[in-house]
Amino acid sequence: METKVATASAENAYGNAITPFEYTFEHTVYANLDEVRAKGEYPSDKEVLGFVNAREKANKRAGAFQKELDARGIKKPTLEDNVDLQISTIVKVLMASGKVTDEAAATQQARAMLGL
Repeated sequence: METKVATASAENAYGNAITPFEYTFEHTVYANLDEVRAKGEYPSDKEVLGFVNAREKANKRAGAFQKELDARGIKKPTLEDNVDLQISTIVKVLMASGKVTDEAAATQQARAMLGL
């Protein structure tokens, strides 16, 4: 068992955009199941069944959803074929780089870069 320090970032909270920030936290990483059992963290049979059943349901739901999308001709937008996605991606890069801090200005710059 080992304690590790991880870093995460936040840009949204409770469905609202916030001033982005990073934070750190510690968590335990177990090397084997004996350590998990010794810590009392090993799931019960009921919890394992719940996990497996939830995973199975989620996998089947995702497959059925994709099949329906395909049948309806609904395709995932890609950078190659979707101008809105191209603009939003460029805006994210400009904003993340700190070179542009105003989203409207970043959008205008992205549109100019794409010749729009």
